[in-house]
Amino acid sequence: MTQRASCNRITPLLAGILCASIACLASASAREDPPGWKYTATPYLWMPAFEGDVGVGPVSAPVDAAFSDYMGDLAGALLLLGEARHGRAVVLVDGIWMRLEDEVKPGRDALSMVDVQLDMVLLEAGVGYDVISTERNLLLVLAGARYVDMTVEADLTVNVAAAEATTERLFEQAANELETKVKREVQRKKNAIADSIPRGRPGEVAGRVEEGILDLGVGGAVSVEIDLPFQSGGQSVDIADEQRAYADAVQRAVAERAAEVIDTELSPIERQDPELVKRAISKAASESVDELKGNISSEARRALETAEANLVAAVGAGVEKLGEEEFSSTTDWVDPFVGARLTSRLTEKAYGVIYGDIGGFGVGSELTWQAFAGLGLRLSPQVTLETGYRYLAIDYEEGELDVNIDLKGFVLGVGYSF
Repeated sequence: MTQRASCNRITPLLAGILCASIACLASASAREDPPGWKYTATPYLWMPAFEGDVGVGPVSAPVDAAFSDYMGDLAGALLLLGEARHGRAVVLVDGIWMRLEDEVKPGRDALSMVDVQLDMVLLEAGVGYDVISTERNLLLVLAGARYVDMTVEADLTVNVAAAEATTERLFEQAANELETKVKREVQRKKNAIADSIPRGRPGEVAGRVEEGILDLGVGGAVSVEIDLPFQSGGQSVDIADEQRAYADAVQRAVAERAAEVIDTELSPIERQDPELVKRAISKAASESVDELKGNISSEARRALETAEANLVAAVGAGVEKLGEEEFSSTTDWVDPFVGARLTSRLTEKAYGVIYGDIGGFGVGSELTWQAFAGLGLRLSPQVTLETGYRYLAIDYEEGELDVNIDLKGFVLGVGYSF
């Protein structure tokens, strides 16, 4: 079942709960004959640090940023709290829209850095009742629903120095494995090649050996993988064509070198001895690529160097592609929640507020909870100033998105009652 289908299923249930709660609260407030509805709108500023783990697609990265770290990149934020009160009955609404960013640098030798951007819309509505209402204290209990729309982007940026080092390492790995593969096959088939040469034609031995090595068709394609930061498991670099071309160039170099050893180091009589021919083949197959370059024709050397350069370029392009990718996921969900708020009068104008709620329970998110503690000051009958500390924790996992983050920081708001 998809997350959106789950939301569609629970929405009627939540709506029913809210309607029933409103009806009960309305009847309770009617019995107390309240003077009427009172409204308060409080735009506020929240300056949260955020930390935790964010996963989108194959990328998973830890995030840890103070508000000052991303304040300059904050594309926007809109935060508004509203309250409607009728006697002891209360309706609360809260809305948040904000964009958070963090750049994660795993280390100077890591191939990539990742820039994580989180866009979040959070809308919640709850209805409650003051179960305690005295001159000094109001204890509100409430239940409601929280809607969250979230987009997470993870942009991998390649670390140039690390990419160059990785390219060199992977090229050497691929080249060594391909060279070993070619030379091992030549060594394995040297007996068959030497034994197949007809006797009595010493002038043809070198050419027949060269043809025999070229006919082996060793080919290329060895596995080349990169362990990327923020991603589990290795990622393959697709360079099969360049690997085959390099292996063919090495094979041609070995074949030419074997023929050259037979022509220059074996006499016509010695060329008739299969064991000496096998030794000549082994000598050519045991030389390194650098040694081969010095012992073959300029044409074969250029072909080998060209294949080598193409393999380096292909590895570099593959490394850069894997090290610089973008991943994005958008989803939304609805959570039920329950909570409580205690408001205590401290002086004629000052008061304290403690609030907390918890929700999710696997319906939308795994678990979402928040807490607030602060102080308020009544500047006039209509205007209040509130400040405090808010903590919001979100644990959500569905599809390509895995978010487990905590947002925490100071809050400053100005309320207007009417």
